[in-house]
Amino acid sequence: MVAVVAFGGCRGHNTATPQVLLAVTTAPTIPKFALGYHSGWVAAILERSADGAVSPHYLPCWLNDSLPGPPDAILSVADYLVVFRGEEVWRVVVADGELGGEKIGTCPAQVRQAIVVAAPETNSGPIVGLLAGGYYENGQLQGASIFLGRLTADRIRFYKTAYQAAWNPWVIRPGRLRNCPVVFIGAAMPTYFDPQCHRRPQVFEVIGNGPPRLRPIWLGTSLSRPFVDATFVDCDGDGESELAAVELAVSGEFLVQLYKWRGSGVEGWAATPACYRAPPEIGTTKLRGDREVLLIKSDNSLSVYSLVWSGTGHGEDQLVPRERVLEEVGMAWVVVLGDGQRPGYIVCLTAQGQLRVQQVP
Repeated sequence: MVAVVAFGGCRGHNTATPQVLLAVTTAPTIPKFALGYHSGWVAAILERSADGAVSPHYLPCWLNDSLPGPPDAILSVADYLVVFRGEEVWRVVVADGELGGEKIGTCPAQVRQAIVVAAPETNSGPIVGLLAGGYYENGQLQGASIFLGRLTADRIRFYKTAYQAAWNPWVIRPGRLRNCPVVFIGAAMPTYFDPQCHRRPQVFEVIGNGPPRLRPIWLGTSLSRPFVDATFVDCDGDGESELAAVELAVSGEFLVQLYKWRGSGVEGWAATPACYRAPPEIGTTKLRGDREVLLIKSDNSLSVYSLVWSGTGHGEDQLVPRERVLEEVGMAWVVVLGDGQRPGYIVCLTAQGQLRVQQVP
């Protein structure tokens, strides 16, 4: 199965609920299709020509009548998409070139972010993670909770975790460490040794036996610098995730710092040599082979960054740009990961509500 990672809008930077969303499915059992929202629903089958180029074939979208207004989140799961809006959860598929869907459950609270957790060894369906509930105050999410859900083809059921809403989680990302599925959670909270409310990095293992639950493996006080976003990426191809964080430098600019898991916490490993005036958006994709690379969106363009070793083993490695892959990325973008034989590609929803597709070099 080809994996999909969704980014875009402002969800990563915790300023508001995004009004532009996009998700893509690439499972081989159905035609590849994209579903997005931009002042109305946008749906298209992604058709691949004989020369490998991909173009969108737009479909009439009945969701404009069934689910009017912006969704809270759209999530790609296996061979279908899941739409969260208000208290409703919908499963959307393509069959015989037409969209179809059904309501499969309800949300425990308004969804702020939704992820598919790297599946544990279980036959009871994938696990979905939700950052839900809470409210925005001065652009910051307050009082949200973490939920884990078990998803089957026709039903979804959510379980509230023991994660405390008082910790104020504002970002959740899936990864893999110690050969287990994990989630990174960014929380805004005080600690015993630092009573000021700052953004804290936390990593939890996802336990899939029975009702899914979280087990803390690292409750960090801080990273090297204050951070505004983070995601997991496997830059060295060893099957274990590294943490890439968008951090605020002393100069007031932003950089991306890569951290390696070291037994019981993370250690700084490599960083981008250049800084950015505004927080960049980050994603990941796999090129031909096993290693993943970072995708960094800054100044409305998207560039591929890969790891370059210094050879010293003293933390002097760098994340350097390989090439710019897409200009004028637009308001929402999705990275479709390659499978080692085929390269990935990028689907972008522009400010005009049109889909653009470009292969990752």
